[in-house]
Amino acid sequence: MGKIRTFMLPELIQPSELRGVAVVIDQLRASTTMCAALCAGANGIRTFETIDGAREHARHNQSEGPWVFGGERGGVGIPGFDLDNSPRAYSADRVAGRNILFTTTNGTRAIRACAESRPRVDVLVGCLGNVSELAGVIGPPKDEPVALVCAGTHGRVSQEDVLAAGAIADRLMSVGWAAGEDDDSTRIAIKAWRQASAGPGGVEGALLESLGGRNLRALGLSADVAYCARLDAVPAVPRLDGRGVFVSASGDPDAGAHRSGGVRA
Repeated sequence: MGKIRTFMLPELIQPSELRGVAVVIDQLRASTTMCAALCAGANGIRTFETIDGAREHARHNQSEGPWVFGGERGGVGIPGFDLDNSPRAYSADRVAGRNILFTTTNGTRAIRACAESRPRVDVLVGCLGNVSELAGVIGPPKDEPVALVCAGTHGRVSQEDVLAAGAIADRLMSVGWAAGEDDDSTRIAIKAWRQASAGPGGVEGALLESLGGRNLRALGLSADVAYCARLDAVPAVPRLDGRGVFVSASGDPDAGAHRSGGVRA
């Protein structure tokens, strides 16, 4: 019971394999941005794989507005959208009380891969910014497993997602969950997380050297990497509801007690 399994790319999962809980991880930056938006008071976030899909939904569902269009392609904002994919942009004055239509290069594809398994699977979003709250929502070990699904970057494994998966797995293992017997991916992720968090550059340094971090540095967005490196800084857990909208889930009220020390081993 209480097994964790990590998928370093969504292409490695079969929807029929998933049950219990699936946690989508796109550390730089979609997961962190979605958590930041809900912390800032957004009503909900509906994700789309395509730009046209988001625009078409808005045209046919005007009563659900007012909408905020958010997302990116190639790391930069989409022409005509209100916000890009920077979590720093999703402030209360921009998103509180509003619904967000959100599309990104990698994260929303990973969400679709997990959403195909609903209602058998409870789909959550995780990142370094909500580790403790996420552990509270998942709760103690159960018969059903937890799958940590990394978004990757253009079909390639990305270190930043693996580090976040390792932090989440490490935190879950501290309350009784365990890696599956045949799952070295979880063990690799935890080892990477522990090494990075104890390293000279810390978590931020490791993220800056990751594939996603290098891409953001090239775009002049190192400040976003620093924001995303903060443990438990955006303690909301996006949960996919029956309408296909991510809303904030409630976790263990004591989860915040873990935030001062993070999830370091």
